[in-house]
Amino acid sequence: MDTTHEYDNGKLSLTGLAHAPQQVVWETLTSPSAIGKWWEHPAHFPNGMTAGSEGTFEWVGHGFFPIRIMRNDAPNHFDFLWGELHATHTDENASLVQFSLRDVDGNTEISVSESGFERLDEEARKQTIEENTQGWEQVLSQLAAMSELA
Repeated sequence: MDTTHEYDNGKLSLTGLAHAPQQVVWETLTSPSAIGKWWEHPAHFPNGMTAGSEGTFEWVGHGFFPIRIMRNDAPNHFDFLWGELHATHTDENASLVQFSLRDVDGNTEISVSESGFERLDEEARKQTIEENTQGWEQVLSQLAAMSELA
């Protein structure tokens, strides 16, 4: 997995490979029931997963994160705002998560970036980026593995 940290810009990026067709990875990435499996936390989107839709990711035992879908461009791009734990909606403190999928000889390159940490002081920004990178490494591995089983 390739990882990039842009501490000054408050952004992290990771790229990995799933040995599965792009459409399969897309369906795994964007289906609320599948998200609950590879993310290991339930996703709730009562009005669907289209741009502008709002829902939540549950952190089991801790509460809910509000999510707003910003782009759902099948089967290439899926972007959302990820709000603060326990907030009722996304706001100026939300981070922007952007997924990009690309076919590579019948496999799928998965890129994810998370930005919005430039608002944090330098120490908190670095710590948050490093902690979130560890989480994204695990999540991307699980997304790829689940896609490969489909």
